[in-house]
Amino acid sequence: MIDDSILDEIIPVPSRDEKMTELKEKLSEDGFSITKWNSGGVFYWLTQICVQIHIELLKLARVILNNMFIRHASGKWLDLKAADFSKFRKAATKTQGYVTITRSSYSEALTITQGHMFKTAPDINGNELIYYAVEDTILQAGQPSGRVLVEAEKAGSEYNVSENQITVSMIYLAGVSGIANEQGWIYSEGADAESETSLQNRTIASWSELSTNTTAAKLKAAVEAIPGVMCAYIDDQHPRGQGTVDVIVVGTAGAASEELVRKAQEAADQLKDNYEDYLARSGTIIYQNVDITLYLKQGASVTDIADTAKTLIAGAMKLSNRTDFNLFLQDDIRYVLKKNIPDYRKTVFTAPAADVELAAGNVIMLGDITVQVKNS
Repeated sequence: MIDDSILDEIIPVPSRDEKMTELKEKLSEDGFSITKWNSGGVFYWLTQICVQIHIELLKLARVILNNMFIRHASGKWLDLKAADFSKFRKAATKTQGYVTITRSSYSEALTITQGHMFKTAPDINGNELIYYAVEDTILQAGQPSGRVLVEAEKAGSEYNVSENQITVSMIYLAGVSGIANEQGWIYSEGADAESETSLQNRTIASWSELSTNTTAAKLKAAVEAIPGVMCAYIDDQHPRGQGTVDVIVVGTAGAASEELVRKAQEAADQLKDNYEDYLARSGTIIYQNVDITLYLKQGASVTDIADTAKTLIAGAMKLSNRTDFNLFLQDDIRYVLKKNIPDYRKTVFTAPAADVELAAGNVIMLGDITVQVKNS
């Protein structure tokens, strides 16, 4: 959004009273015969209507001016500007993946029908995420376990949960002793609709794609246009020998699924010639445990503070809330806690002992969280 002070210089919008006074003076100068402007009079209200139309047109002009520039455009205006550069907003997508069913009794076949509901256990706020079986799945007699392909109830990256979160069947399953989404359970990542900032940045990057020696820029643009891709790092320094380029993909769930890597490889292959070797692969996930002591003002209530702090840390570490996925900055966590926890004093980190910065292509994901709260 263009700053209001700049817009005020280009297209100033007067108040209704200012414009009314200006109009009266102009009419008087031009010899207009009406001199009485009682608030209930016909000419008063006709003039008020004209003034309001003038003000609304000026406001519309400001909106149009603001949305003429990619960096400031938003909503459908931005979509139209981006389309001029063949960039289109990435749509929200639903998570798909596999839930593993373990049976204690498997002398008979078990059918999980299409539409069967699974869910996560309630989180600290009581929220649950629901998933539906995509197709009928039969676990044959003598088969102790099997996988069921499920799809999230709604689109969005929040359904890209970590392993062992989907543990509940909404319908009783005879002989089943365990339900879980195992590590690497995601087949296709869920994604949020692309943000304004992301679409603006991708559109502006179009200029670098048009310049010379832009292998990296073109690859990055092609891969980041795929729904489910958070970002792509391009290693064009011959990582596997002369003529090789690695496309390192970070998905909305962190590690890119095989399906997402396949899509990235297809996008990259469309840009290579006979002498180039492009390889798409997932970014490397590094789990970082967080262990802190949270100090409150003396005598402040500590009830539920630890759980609140854990929720805030988890939110701050979500990929959708970050820009540098290979960085962990202690001050980012301190800022979130200070802003949202009453009677906050300070945070002392046990782990990590200092800020963490990894090489590009590595992604720091949240591991275990330990929070101690002290008010003395």
